[in-house]
Amino acid sequence: MSVPRKSLRLPSNTREAAAAVFSYDLIAEVLSFLPVKSLVQLKSVSKSWNNIISHPTFIKKHLKRSSQNPQFTLLSFTSVVPISVHRLLENPSNLITLTNDRYYWLKYNRVIVGSCNGLLCLLGDSSRKASNNQNYRIIWFRFWNPSIRTISEKLGSFDDFSNLLPCSFHFAFGYDNSTDTYKVVALRDGDGEAKVKRITVRVFSLGDNVWRDIENFPMVPFNFRCMEENCGIYVSNSLNWLALGGDTAFDDFYHRIEKFFIVSLDMRKETYTMMLPPHEFDQVPSVKPTISVLMDCLCFSYDFEKTHFVIWKMTEFGVEKSWAQFLKISYQTLQTKQFGFDDVKSLRPMCLSNGTLILANKSLKQAVLYNLKDNRVERTRVNNISCFVFAKNYIESLVSYC
Repeated sequence: MSVPRKSLRLPSNTREAAAAVFSYDLIAEVLSFLPVKSLVQLKSVSKSWNNIISHPTFIKKHLKRSSQNPQFTLLSFTSVVPISVHRLLENPSNLITLTNDRYYWLKYNRVIVGSCNGLLCLLGDSSRKASNNQNYRIIWFRFWNPSIRTISEKLGSFDDFSNLLPCSFHFAFGYDNSTDTYKVVALRDGDGEAKVKRITVRVFSLGDNVWRDIENFPMVPFNFRCMEENCGIYVSNSLNWLALGGDTAFDDFYHRIEKFFIVSLDMRKETYTMMLPPHEFDQVPSVKPTISVLMDCLCFSYDFEKTHFVIWKMTEFGVEKSWAQFLKISYQTLQTKQFGFDDVKSLRPMCLSNGTLILANKSLKQAVLYNLKDNRVERTRVNNISCFVFAKNYIESLVSYC
């Protein structure tokens, strides 16, 4: 016996509710594929669309999609230059040009500490004079999302009466995905010019808005006195630094291969883990090695006998046995002879997209594009920027802290 057709119909109020839920989910799904600029404009379509785009669940959905479309930023002393990897691959011969939009120009005494989930952490400081005429500095941070043009008030301010130079501090920016908390980590040389180095560490958690002391850094980071280098690589809910074992001053042990380590700070537990580089890394290179992130994996790159640029990938984070050689490129292929060995010293892996590895070269103001399939190299120049200090991975997002 057939069931009457009308008995299959839902009550009108149930149908309306189901349609509303379906429409919300469908709209959110479609919108999550759009770029940030379009989403900001679509907020004005209706109150319901504004609520969808502003909702934390949608912001996380969009962030997950955006992470599949990597970008990177070139950072100079005066500006931030966002670069779309997709557009760069489409037309690599184009110049990377400083935008005329003054919003991307940095004010004096601002430094970008790090980039995470579309947020850039800005470090600022200003000089003051105490009642006893002693000079001191006020150090503070702002959290900036250029994509949606939001910036926080000054946060994490503290007074520095030590008269130490700014390079005596080393800052890093990361994210604890277990608590949805952004954190700034401050490493400081606590012993001035002493032979034995004690690197003290403090953590600032957004939300709590307080600084907390944690266990001292167990080793000595590379290039500690240079804020632009080795400033903490964020991957797998941790910040990572190249470091030298032992308790002597800074790079004294650079010539000893057994002293090389990667120090990882867990963002949730705030504890350290020491990891060894690949075991094939058995001789000190003429150029200091670097760590980076490619395909959400920690990578270790270095010069091999002044003939090749080598990249290793840790396929399972924290497991030293999972190191696997990802790439070994000859300098002849990279066409470095026509530029000189300084070209090699400045190479930094940035991202891998559609079979093309993108490396930043700050000394020559270039992006180097290496196609893995046909072993072809293209270079693009940076225009209207006197120098860029370094490059950082970046993704557009709707994340805001204001």
